[in-house]
Amino acid sequence: MRRGALRREASTALVLILFAMFLLWYLYSLETTGSPLAVVASWSMDPTLHVGDIVVIRKLSNYNIGDIVLYHNICGADQKIIVHRIINIVDNTYVLKGDANPFEDSCKPGEKEIFGRVEIVVPYLGSLRLMFERAFLSGIP
Repeated sequence: MRRGALRREASTALVLILFAMFLLWYLYSLETTGSPLAVVASWSMDPTLHVGDIVVIRKLSNYNIGDIVLYHNICGADQKIIVHRIINIVDNTYVLKGDANPFEDSCKPGEKEIFGRVEIVVPYLGSLRLMFERAFLSGIP
């Protein structure tokens, strides 16, 4: 009786591990093929977005104050991709700020640096990918 229960538990664990690996591979492959998905990696948009949320974006012809957008921070040394809210529009550039941040972003991206507006949020599903990256890819150049 014990062997049967142990085998069921081991096979369930194996299926879950294989599913998690497939999901991580799938999310990674979507991102590298230019898919409109991103994983939130910081608390700057808390409480609206959380670390590990997956955001689905849509490219628009223009954006409005209040839109949450994904943009390329070309001003920073690390050239990160950031998800923040538009708080103002000045001379064809966007003034952005994370909901949890006390100050606006120093970079004011133009239309070409914005990848799109957040349309859908899938809570916490991207946490698996973030854990995988931190555990296995952090030391890879």
